[in-house]
Amino acid sequence: MEKVVKILAVHRRTFDQVFNDILNLFGQENSDKIAIFSKINILEQKIQVLIDLHRQMVDFSLDDGNTLNKEISTADEYSDSETKKKLKLPKIEFRKFGDEIKEWFEKLPRKF
Repeated sequence: MEKVVKILAVHRRTFDQVFNDILNLFGQENSDKIAIFSKINILEQKIQVLIDLHRQMVDFSLDDGNTLNKEISTADEYSDSETKKKLKLPKIEFRKFGDEIKEWFEKLPRKF
């Protein structure tokens, strides 16, 4: 069981690193979409690994209720801390139109 706990800790750290990389990419004005999608793909894989490791922990902990309670509370604290982070998305500027409807049609692209 201790081996699973150590492996779980390593995967949590790498999850944090990838998650922070994604936040940094979103914070950049001209962020690379391919880099973001590849990091998200890695994050999804890490989530699956973490889910599998947590299942192993539950299987090991069924005999020992104290260990299970400790691991569940640790996981809850971890998920609470991750949900508090906020993403900074790039700003989108919209075209400004006046009150005249004619101006709207003049500024619209010719091809739809």
